[in-house]
Amino acid sequence: MDPLTGPSGEKLSGPVRLQFTWFDVTNAFQRAAAPGDFSGQLLDGSIRRLNSYGIFDLQILDLKGLSLMLSPSAKVNLAIPVPRRLARRAPKEVGFFDFDTLTGRWIQVGTFSLAPGSLTYNGSVKRLGGQYNLDDPQNTTCVTVRVVNMWDGAPMPDMYVEAQGDQYYSWGWTGANGLVCLLVQRDGYFQVNASGTVNGSFYGTPNPPTLHAPDFSSNADDCGNPTMCPLVGEVQVDLIVGGGLSAL
Repeated sequence: MDPLTGPSGEKLSGPVRLQFTWFDVTNAFQRAAAPGDFSGQLLDGSIRRLNSYGIFDLQILDLKGLSLMLSPSAKVNLAIPVPRRLARRAPKEVGFFDFDTLTGRWIQVGTFSLAPGSLTYNGSVKRLGGQYNLDDPQNTTCVTVRVVNMWDGAPMPDMYVEAQGDQYYSWGWTGANGLVCLLVQRDGYFQVNASGTVNGSFYGTPNPPTLHAPDFSSNADDCGNPTMCPLVGEVQVDLIVGGGLSAL
């Protein structure tokens, strides 16, 4: 039986084209290009934040550019490289997630296993034409960050705030008091950027600070609790001439 079929299940004739894109999640620009917000649904149905060990896009196209499908019994075996910065702490097994465009969330559909000698995660794909993610559930903690005007210390409401770790990002908006609640990796370091518009003027973070999360677990339900979601630092924003709110 042919492993590939046409878009409607028809038999193929002629050559096909493989299209594969790998995102280095330790590169902030490539990580930001990945879909979703690094939240995922595990096999047990629970929703967790994720630490990614590799995101990729895989398609096989015919010469007309139409996406092909795998037959029900076929699969594609893959070896996905572990980013060099993550190799020393890479777990032996990670979840394999498929991106759901309807919910904007990663859905676990299997696992990939680490091949230590080659520093790759090995597994198989049974569906083509999507975005895929290799992840370990993140042990999260809730933190509070204050965004202020760097010149007078005034709180800045309605600012878009993004926390960037090595393998993830999380985001939120400041309230009237300039505070925002973020979920980050427990006992880890993360960089924070804030941006927004005030009376038509754009504000951004000239010097994004690196902050440290406390060493205990908490989640979004703890927002507003100063013990379980402590204030860990502040982000200063300044007027950026000629800027724009690219995050939106």
